[in-house]
Amino acid sequence: MKFFVSFLLVAFLVAGCGGGEKDQLTQAVISYNAALSDSYGSGDLGRVIPLTTPEQAALLDDRFRDFAGNGIRLSATLRSIHFSEIKEISAGEMEVVTDESWDFTYVTLQTGETISALSPQYRGRYSLERVDGKWLVARVDVEPMEINEEMSASSEPGPPAGKTPPGATLSSEEQVKNTVLTYLTLLADGYRNQNMTPLLHSATRTRADKAYYHMSSLGESEVKMNPQLLEIRIPSVVLGAGDQAEARAVEKWQYVYYRTDTGKKVYENDVSYELTYKLVREQGRRWLVDDIIVGKTEEGKGVGELRFYERPGDSPKGEPIKGGE
Repeated sequence: MKFFVSFLLVAFLVAGCGGGEKDQLTQAVISYNAALSDSYGSGDLGRVIPLTTPEQAALLDDRFRDFAGNGIRLSATLRSIHFSEIKEISAGEMEVVTDESWDFTYVTLQTGETISALSPQYRGRYSLERVDGKWLVARVDVEPMEINEEMSASSEPGPPAGKTPPGATLSSEEQVKNTVLTYLTLLADGYRNQNMTPLLHSATRTRADKAYYHMSSLGESEVKMNPQLLEIRIPSVVLGAGDQAEARAVEKWQYVYYRTDTGKKVYENDVSYELTYKLVREQGRRWLVDDIIVGKTEEGKGVGELRFYERPGDSPKGEPIKGGE
């Protein structure tokens, strides 16, 4: 079965929620789902725990203990997620509403035999709390919309009726896709926070250094970039010889530039890319983005003006871009 991952961050109006905060909330949900998918496959909650409150982490820990006790694992792949609403619940607490499509495959730990496979679509309601300046997932509730097998409403994606929620080893293709999505999340966070160190969780030192140098060059020009991923599709993954892989992606970004001294917005533009991500597997364990090849770039008209403007680090070199008039 051929399937792709598509994230579309749709435009919406959010009362009482600024653009920067909206970005933080959507990225928190994306990061949570990417980490949770990996955790289901590995049976290790290490990646997802830092993204949740202690209460939500405890619920996940109980679920994973049930997985092991029942000898079942779940392979969970998020095919698409649409952000439809963000609203304030109370001071320091927000709700993010999504429409999501998943592929779930339930297998036995002992033999790897498939128990059931289903592709649910549901509305997710994420409650997030701000803790030490960071948004953490505190609770997730789902409302089934469409499914190819019976599914009951629950407080997380669940298994078919009569089976305990589980966890299955992710295929290498799925691991590669999750690595690319994690890389993009950390890259956008790095530009916003002006700190590329976390990018090393999903990129080689060489790749992370390139992003750092571009971020620094913007800073030297007294400009800060706020990137927002508007759309991404990963239609294909090719596993190469040894521990190498390539993932083809089609992306659309919105780049907004601000003066670091005044915070004034000086330029914004939408840019679409066709990219090939080259990944390597570190000591046969985790995949890391090592290089990015740009096949095609298409830019919008742009609004504003920049005295010093450089293409994003992964864009083709040699053709300077002028700020909008």
